[in-house]
Amino acid sequence: MILPVILIISVLSSGATISPEEPHFFSEHTLTLSASIVSIISFFLTIFVLYDTRKLRSFYKFRARGPALMRDLRNCSKRITGYLNEFDEFIPQISEELARTVATLHSLERKLKGSSKASTKKLRKRISACTVKVETEDEIRGIHIEMVKVVEEVRNYQRDLEWER
Repeated sequence: MILPVILIISVLSSGATISPEEPHFFSEHTLTLSASIVSIISFFLTIFVLYDTRKLRSFYKFRARGPALMRDLRNCSKRITGYLNEFDEFIPQISEELARTVATLHSLERKLKGSSKASTKKLRKRISACTVKVETEDEIRGIHIEMVKVVEEVRNYQRDLEWER
């Protein structure tokens, strides 16, 4: 790109003139048109790079933090399983574990895509709407089953990502 510009400057500074009848490539119109085309191409290239960078960033956010969040979610599920065996005695602990689960699900949800994200969001909303009381034992058991389902979905999502990059 620099070489043609230097060539034009040297020809014009040497006193040579270009007659208006001769067609030449470096006319004002041609340079303007080529600069416009290059600008449009660079705009689309910038959009592509931005999109790809965001995609890579979201991919690595899950790869870096996903395993720890999954471990926390499995641990919450295991503790809730133990508490469900004697539900009446462990109501405060179940409430506490569900609160931890909501926080973990919220963090995990931002790192997922597709159906795994939708399942995680649905479970988080269901837990947030639930109040732990003696009368809601069946609902808590349903939430626990859904939690196990989400853990498996995210584990499968994690395994699928191993093949992606």
